[in-house]
Amino acid sequence: PRSTLFPYTTLFRSFAVGLVGLAAFILGCVGGPSWSPDGSRLLFAYRDIANSRIGIALYDRATRKTKTIFARQAADVSKDDAMLFPVWSEDGMTALISRSTGNKDDHCLLTSIPVDLKTPVQAYDFGPNVGCSDSMVPHSDKKVYLGSDDGLHWIDLVTGEAGSSTIPGGSGNISEHNGNLFYRREISRPAPTAEKKDATESGTEFGQIDLNEVALKPNFTL
Repeated sequence: PRSTLFPYTTLFRSFAVGLVGLAAFILGCVGGPSWSPDGSRLLFAYRDIANSRIGIALYDRATRKTKTIFARQAADVSKDDAMLFPVWSEDGMTALISRSTGNKDDHCLLTSIPVDLKTPVQAYDFGPNVGCSDSMVPHSDKKVYLGSDDGLHWIDLVTGEAGSSTIPGGSGNISEHNGNLFYRREISRPAPTAEKKDATESGTEFGQIDLNEVALKPNFTL
C-alpha cells in the first residue's frame, strides 16, 4: 500500500539528496584558490598583465600579508597555457604548482615549493601530452593525482616517477576525502525517441576511484 511505502520513499529521497550534498561539498573544493589544511594561509594565482607575468601568491591570515612565491614570464597572459594551478600538500607545508609548457608536445610540469624554505624546491614532469588543470589532488600516499579527459595521471613526490592509466570517458574532476579519491564526470547514454532513434541524454556521474586497480567505482548518476 502507498501509505506503507511512502515513509521509505521519502527516506530514500532524503538519502539521495544527502549524497548529492556530500559530493558537492567534497568536489566543490576542487580548483581555484587553495586553503591550507588549517585554514591559516591561502594560495591563489594571478596575472600581471603590465609586466607580462603570471604568478602564485600566498596570503597569511595571521600577518595579513601577501607575498609572491612563484612567478614566470608569459608572452600572452590571456592564453590557457599561461595558467597556473596551486594546491597545498596534505601537511600544509608545501605549495604544489602545476603549469603547462604550452608547446607541441604539451607537458604538465609540477613545482614543489616549501613555504618555510626548510627543504629545497623540487621540479617534476607529468609527461608529454598531459594537459594541466585545476583537477589536481595531493594524496596521503605521497602522490599527486591529476584528472583528465583520457584517464588519471600521477607523480610520486618521493621518487619523482610519473605514471598514468587510461580510463574510457576520463576521470573528470577529482578530489580527496579521508584518504579516498572521488570523481565527478559528465556522461551520456542512449535515449531514443520515435522521431530520433540515435538521441542521447546527458548526466553527471559521481563515484570513487579504486587506486589499486585505477578504476572508477560509480556511486550514482544524476
